[in-house]
Amino acid sequence: MLKIIRNRFEQGCKTSQYPKESINLYKRYRGLPKINSECDPATVRQCAAICPQDAILCEEHKIDLGKCTFCGRCENVEAGAFVTFSQDFGMGTATREALVFSGDALPALAEHAKQHFKKLFGRSLQLRQVSAGGCNAC
Repeated sequence: MLKIIRNRFEQGCKTSQYPKESINLYKRYRGLPKINSECDPATVRQCAAICPQDAILCEEHKIDLGKCTFCGRCENVEAGAFVTFSQDFGMGTATREALVFSGDALPALAEHAKQHFKKLFGRSLQLRQVSAGGCNAC
């Protein structure tokens, strides 16, 4: 037990100052897409044709973020004429329907949930990723 306590003091606090300070992500990180709603429909159809997950809805100029794997193929069509990816990682929503994204701001439900959880937990909430089927090789 003393080794654990000593180790904690040696390592210090590992939390980030995220809301106050921005997080430096890897330069090729693909986050929330920026959609050009005035893009030529032919370009949107071309993006939809190369999308491996059929996540691009041509008629509405929208992307289904629930299906999107952020592969970046659509960003390479005509140098990002339809979509470019930002480094904004805040993509949480309260409903599945809100993941159909048209380039607007996050839905009001997600913003409400963000404020609610911040008031409820403050900075004490910790999320952990658990991989139940991975081999931990990567």
